[in-house]
Amino acid sequence: MNPALAEPLAGPHLDASADAPSRLADPVELARAQAAAFKRLLEVQAALVDARSHRQAAARLVERLAQLLRYDEVAVAFLQGGRLQGVVRSGGAPGDPSLPEVREMLAVMHESLDQRASVATPAPLSEALPRIRAAQDRMLDERGGSVACVLLSRPADEGSDASRPREPAGVICVRRHGPQARRIGSREIAWLEHAAAFASPVLGLLAERERSLRWRLLQRWASLPGARHRRLQAACAGAGALALATLLLWPMAHEVGGRARVEGAVQRVMVAPAAGFLKQAHVRPGDTVKAGQLLVELAEEDLLLERERLASQSVQFESALAEANAKSDRAQVMIQLARLQQAHAQLALVQSQLERIRLHAPFDAVIVQGDLSQRLGAPLKEGEELLTLAPVGRYRVIVEVDEHDITRVQQGQGGTLALAALPWKTLALTVRHVSPMATTVEGRNVFEVEAEVSDPPAELRPGLSGSGRVEIGQRALLVGWGADLARTLRRAWWKLWG
Repeated sequence: MNPALAEPLAGPHLDASADAPSRLADPVELARAQAAAFKRLLEVQAALVDARSHRQAAARLVERLAQLLRYDEVAVAFLQGGRLQGVVRSGGAPGDPSLPEVREMLAVMHESLDQRASVATPAPLSEALPRIRAAQDRMLDERGGSVACVLLSRPADEGSDASRPREPAGVICVRRHGPQARRIGSREIAWLEHAAAFASPVLGLLAERERSLRWRLLQRWASLPGARHRRLQAACAGAGALALATLLLWPMAHEVGGRARVEGAVQRVMVAPAAGFLKQAHVRPGDTVKAGQLLVELAEEDLLLERERLASQSVQFESALAEANAKSDRAQVMIQLARLQQAHAQLALVQSQLERIRLHAPFDAVIVQGDLSQRLGAPLKEGEELLTLAPVGRYRVIVEVDEHDITRVQQGQGGTLALAALPWKTLALTVRHVSPMATTVEGRNVFEVEAEVSDPPAELRPGLSGSGRVEIGQRALLVGWGADLARTLRRAWWKLWG
């Protein structure tokens, strides 16, 4: 440590004569002053080491400097992206850059930062080089006092040249108010520079500890030695180019498709056999039924009465026919015989309807449509649809393919199906039929492609929906993008000029 700096570092007795030669001529007194100076610097550093965050350390730094050298105001700001940010002021004063006093202090700090040197106003008598202090003059123009700025340096990297000046990491600004304020001399500035040198490593470590992982990786990359750095860059660039070329030129499956839904392979509609009333519904949509299982019952009272009426009428016609035979009335015999045959036919029809008022499942199936649980007792018309059944284990998948891609879809092509209800399973498809007619869905034309599930799982059932893809061949991504772009340009050309 320079012996000339021992006196200002020794204590807070600095005054306006601080620019004068040192009064510590006795070696013993000089050693004591140096020890006291080191002690104060270590006290400042120790206050920062115990901080939990970078901002807390900055706050302790400004408070400690204001206490040791009796400043009216101390502030520190840190260099980020070429600008000073994160202003911390003593006394807990706000550091919002929108405040006029903070903007004024930032201007003073930037003035010192641009010159890469400590700047004080009034100028020290022993100043080696003239400095620009326009912002400091404006700050002190009306209120007087003294102000000084010193630089915080970045910690030295491993292997860096110690003789080269370090890059600044921030600026410390100290100030005394009033025209009678004690002047900040060169020795006091030297004390502040030493304090900044002791504080910089601690502040740098705390700031780096709070950095993101991305920032650390970028810093590590930038710190690599030049030749090795260039070789690694070339290797990474080559690997990236190779990976990109492989991705763009390697043949990959070319798939087309869109929304898909599951339907039964065939569907059976159960209708009301006769006009009547709904008595009981034993199933609902989604139920799985076995062949012969009772599904629906219709009220039978009206048909029973009709059967009794027709049976009684048949007996009357038989009696009339016997009487006509006894009288040998040939014409009457023919009439009564015709009436009797008609009554027997109607009776057979009613009997058939009675046998069909209980609807049974024709095969193992899933109920697809027909919720009759809310229609008990409701009147039914003859032939009215009641239930729709689909056979269990036999399904078809309808995939909606855009009209631009339908010409490349053919029977026998494979594909995949992903259902919203079974996201963990991908089902294999085989195209069985391509619809020749387009339908309009949400303003675009699509064709329905019928496909069969190769190995249907037990959870599959009609009504499920998802996304279906049909593999129409293989092509590289670059070729595919080029073909899609060319097709888009051709369509645009055709729309504009025909």
